[in-house]
Amino acid sequence: MEQWPERFVYVCNASPASLVNILPMVHAGIDRIEELVIFCGARSLHSKDANEIAEAIDPANRLRRNASQWSKGRLSGKRISVFPGDATDIAKWLRHMTAVFERPGAEKLPVIYNVKGGTKEMGLGGAIGAANRDFWIVTVTETPVGVQVVRPDGQKPLARHGELTLADYLAAYGFIEKDATVRFAAEAMYAANRDRIATYANRILPKPPSNLTQMESIMRGLYRIIEPLHDSSGRHFYPGTISAAGVERVVRKEVLGLLEAMDGFLGCRLGPIGDTLDVTQKDALRFMSGGWFEAYLFNRLTTALQGTDGAQLYANLHLAHAHADGLVGPDMAELDIVLLVNSQLHIIEAKTSSMTTAAAKRNYESSIAQSHSIQAQLVGQTGKILLCNPRDDEASVRKEDETGVHPQRGGRELFLGAGAVDALIVRVKELVAAAS
Repeated sequence: MEQWPERFVYVCNASPASLVNILPMVHAGIDRIEELVIFCGARSLHSKDANEIAEAIDPANRLRRNASQWSKGRLSGKRISVFPGDATDIAKWLRHMTAVFERPGAEKLPVIYNVKGGTKEMGLGGAIGAANRDFWIVTVTETPVGVQVVRPDGQKPLARHGELTLADYLAAYGFIEKDATVRFAAEAMYAANRDRIATYANRILPKPPSNLTQMESIMRGLYRIIEPLHDSSGRHFYPGTISAAGVERVVRKEVLGLLEAMDGFLGCRLGPIGDTLDVTQKDALRFMSGGWFEAYLFNRLTTALQGTDGAQLYANLHLAHAHADGLVGPDMAELDIVLLVNSQLHIIEAKTSSMTTAAAKRNYESSIAQSHSIQAQLVGQTGKILLCNPRDDEASVRKEDETGVHPQRGGRELFLGAGAVDALIVRVKELVAAAS
């Protein structure tokens, strides 16, 4: 394990994959950085080109703001510089690196150049411009996520003096948690009602081997009786009493068991003969509509990862854009479960709606569109989006070609059918082990 210099000048190529820019700062410890130089692949910092703004200018400005905040203002003013230039002009980046060595900090301290991010031309020009100087080249690796120094005899891992917190990870990508109290309340509720949640889930989830017919019938029966509690949009809640009387006889026993499991939970009260349930809180409707599976999955993962160093789970995370002026935008995403392990974030989606109907297809595509957006902005190249849906099996999903759903596509992986939860837990453990 190589050690970082006590003090150095840090140079990096601004990238929308913000993790590659900030990981060396975090692993080294930001107090070691004397000056920060950001190479920005835009011909002007005031460019109106949408691609240059998204790929270089916005990431550079965000890195500058975060570095100043994380260093408590020490990295600001002349200690931070942004050098713009044509991303394909090798000579431009050679001259920029030459100018870096004329800075006061570089006269007495080593320069560390992170070649990850930006274009190949930026990396090549910067490396040439630093020839015969007190100069380190570092890069960010993917599995496990870390920083390595490039030596003549190969790449060697550098010491990890710190890891990203959830707040810092989100800030690096321009996000903020909208209301942490929502997450705290959800996590506390899941922990306090672990046995009740498991009992509820086990009455619904299929038992391997299974063709999922039983679960499908239970879910349809449950959704039918809770339908009067909300409008067609699902946003408005109407307190009321639900009854198992209209449920198919073949699953009535199971639905009665679900009503019993809700008695005294989230404001619900079971009727005198056990076939009705008074529902007075919207949280109860959310739970019965699918929140039970998020809670169950979170609790199972928490147990599976207990005692694991470097792995943190978060539930019900509401995200918003953090604007440069300090204002917070509206909610733009809600993430069921987030896994942060040694500075790499993964997203876990818990789904109980079938993906093989026309209506479900529209909902699924909306969810996937959100997932793609989040993946591009937040998860990056090495993170995963894991979607767990025990209601559909692989055969039914593959049969419904119009859904466009496949067990694996890009960074998104699907876990389906009776063994979905156990398979997901195995995969999460693999991701945690790979990051160690």
